[in-house]
Amino acid sequence: MKYIRVLSPYISRGNYQFFILWFFKSCLRQNITVQKGLSIHWLVRLAIAKLRVSFNISHITFKNKALIVLGAGYIDSFAWPFAYNCEIIPVLWDTWPKYWPRLVASLKRHHVKYAFFTQSQVAKMIEQEIPEIKCFHLLEGIDLTGYKKGDILENRTIDLLELGRIYTKFHTLIDKTQIPLLKEHLFRTPEDGLLFPDFESLTHGLSNAKVTVCFPRCDTHPLQAKNIETMTQRYWECMLSRTLILGRAPKELIDFAGYNPVIDVDWNNLPSQIEFILSNIRTYQNLVDNNYRFALRYASWDNRVKKMLSLLHENGYRLKK
Repeated sequence: MKYIRVLSPYISRGNYQFFILWFFKSCLRQNITVQKGLSIHWLVRLAIAKLRVSFNISHITFKNKALIVLGAGYIDSFAWPFAYNCEIIPVLWDTWPKYWPRLVASLKRHHVKYAFFTQSQVAKMIEQEIPEIKCFHLLEGIDLTGYKKGDILENRTIDLLELGRIYTKFHTLIDKTQIPLLKEHLFRTPEDGLLFPDFESLTHGLSNAKVTVCFPRCDTHPLQAKNIETMTQRYWECMLSRTLILGRAPKELIDFAGYNPVIDVDWNNLPSQIEFILSNIRTYQNLVDNNYRFALRYASWDNRVKKMLSLLHENGYRLKK
């Protein structure tokens, strides 16, 4: 039997990997003992990753201790120096194809036995590349705190909201002359800063939007994501805000929910589709209400941490007393 702890994550100033911090806080709520991490400058961490000085030394590894390590890409800079004598159980986000050679090498170097990924395709790929590692998928989650359900759709003032970087394929098809009902259309231009500069303004904007555009990263950033289609927190944000999602849902979300929470975009007739949606916005209220209830029940990172602990328990791991 092995007792598990979680390593407190490294979050640098200006780093937007707050989802890792959310997951860590969920670990605390599940009473996982914390191993305090080291305060190391990010340049040193980068050097650790580049030089591959983080690895596991099997003959000095504690036989009854395991450490959950949260990170992005691959684990080297997050696991050092604890990996030398602790079994590492990585929980990884953003394992995009460009990281795969380093990810595979790192998992082998750290003698990983169990690993968790927020991208299901990557979990399958690693199991094929390294059969001795048991990989699990943890669907992307969110911290429910602070999101607003907003008013019913027909009372909202933002007709169409495009968050984040412009998805050119979608944006260039919007012709306001063909969409008379599209009065308030919010999006970020290249010269602008963030459309919503802080969390409060983001939640206010989402909860005041009738329709919000959302696509998987493999659609909007194909050079980075390649063919990796995965769930992102943006879908949960929209569902918790009861805004109608227009775009495309990742298969991970549809499989998890058992239905499609997103209105699939009609690429052949987008202006007419948006006009139709806005003129019939009342008919979509049941969908956004159902999305909201589903997100409240299943979106929290707490659910993912409970699943992780259950899977580890089945394989002989226990919380440290």
